[in-house]
Amino acid sequence: MLQFCLSQQVNDVPFVFTATGIRVFSFEEALYHTYHHWKESLEDCTSEKMVAWVSEIGHPFLAPKIDALAKREQESSQIIGFLQLVPYFSQEEIGDISLALEAWEKSLAWEKLKDQADRNVKKGDIYKALPLYKRALAMGENAELLNNFGVACMQVSMFDDAVKHLTRAAELAPNNADIRLHLIEAFILHGNFDAAEKELAKGEHSAHVYFLHGLLTQRQGNFATALKCYKKAADLESENRLYLYKQFELGEMVALPQPYKKSDAGYFAQLAEYHLKQKNLHAAEDAADLALQLDPESLAAQLQSAAIKKAHGNVRGYKAQLSEILKNTKERFT
Repeated sequence: MLQFCLSQQVNDVPFVFTATGIRVFSFEEALYHTYHHWKESLEDCTSEKMVAWVSEIGHPFLAPKIDALAKREQESSQIIGFLQLVPYFSQEEIGDISLALEAWEKSLAWEKLKDQADRNVKKGDIYKALPLYKRALAMGENAELLNNFGVACMQVSMFDDAVKHLTRAAELAPNNADIRLHLIEAFILHGNFDAAEKELAKGEHSAHVYFLHGLLTQRQGNFATALKCYKKAADLESENRLYLYKQFELGEMVALPQPYKKSDAGYFAQLAEYHLKQKNLHAAEDAADLALQLDPESLAAQLQSAAIKKAHGNVRGYKAQLSEILKNTKERFT
């Protein structure tokens, strides 16, 4: 079968593809390069540089067509349109590359959804992340996606969903230790203590495993054992504040390492509450003030500050601060 030939004369003006550095001297060569290196050709095939080059080598009729392709939204449509500007490839060849481009764009859409969901989780917008994870999951399973989805579900107490997603993630990546630890935590928070104990019995000893032993025994009401486990975890990873927070939760006074972080505001708000219950208003004020310095938007710290005003007998100040808290909370969530 005769192959279509657009270029009828020798051309000494090359087009250099940006990503590959390959020089081509005819439009047919440009088509061949784009077909076999389509990912690397995305930037070039509908560029102003391509428009100028086709005109310079004697094919000005292609320039407006390439300009029109550049206006298409989907990159796959731009590539296919470029490859079909002249009848160089067979329908079968176009069909093959169309399938590859479709799979690639689906993968890109999946990654975009997952990345957007991950960013929302990082910002604390869990409820914005959940539907994005769900849409990504409908496009294809992946252990990392399922893990992140499951962890996000745990953060908003959706423990049924957390166990489901993390169980599937562990099936897809059985050797991933982080996924297994997240699954154990989901089992504990879901109340499935037997499943958690079975996983914890597999013999690994790390700070986070001690933490999970602590979480499990705390949920089972064995606070003395839980405290010992949290202390072991802190001994192994002294920089992990979570292990210190959990000790404080069980009544153990702990000192956080300095410099303090914004995330420590919750600890100092709890410390303020503890001192308030002990009627130590001066210590409660210091703790609440420090919490607000670390995170002025901390709701727990604001509430403790208001409660301290009430304890001092400043009812007007207490009511005024509560009104301000309600106003700010309403604005934040509307």
